[in-house]
Amino acid sequence: MNGGRDTDSPVRYDTAGGGLARKKRRVLYVASSCVVSVVVVAGVIEGAGVHSLFGVDTTTVSAAGGGSTVEVRYAEVTRAQLVVPLEITVNSPQGFPDAIVISVSAGYLDPFLTQGPTPQPSSETSDGTDVIMTFDPPSGDTFAVHWNLTAEPVGTFTTAKASVSLRAGDQPIATAHLTTHIRP
Repeated sequence: MNGGRDTDSPVRYDTAGGGLARKKRRVLYVASSCVVSVVVVAGVIEGAGVHSLFGVDTTTVSAAGGGSTVEVRYAEVTRAQLVVPLEITVNSPQGFPDAIVISVSAGYLDPFLTQGPTPQPSSETSDGTDVIMTFDPPSGDTFAVHWNLTAEPVGTFTTAKASVSLRAGDQPIATAHLTTHIRP
């Protein structure tokens, strides 16, 4: 046995040393209350939609050119190991008589794990700056390709920027710019 001294006799605040125990307990209460308050305020801010502090925020950007529109839905804010979308939709009122060529900044995909786009491109190449994908023309006037991206754990705050372009030949005709903030 340990003599039971620690558990048998409670701390008395009216004896020598009792004031120190009381001060330590008060500091612990104040510190715990502050931590809980910060978490609750962050939850209220997140719930009100003012700013994403815990999860994923998605947004959409678009660009038009050459009679077509490119719309990109992506994660504006994410955390490591959460699955987020990257969806590129191309609308062309005249349809798609030729293959669709889309480029994405190569550096944007680096901090993410991915299984690749769906549908798969008929060909894919890189010019060192962009990943250039060619897709078979769909029937209709809308084409969509998407990725399920998972941010790799990085341990620091990181920002990934990209340009997503619809191309005609070697030239972009509609370019949308996006930025994703990755939090640890």
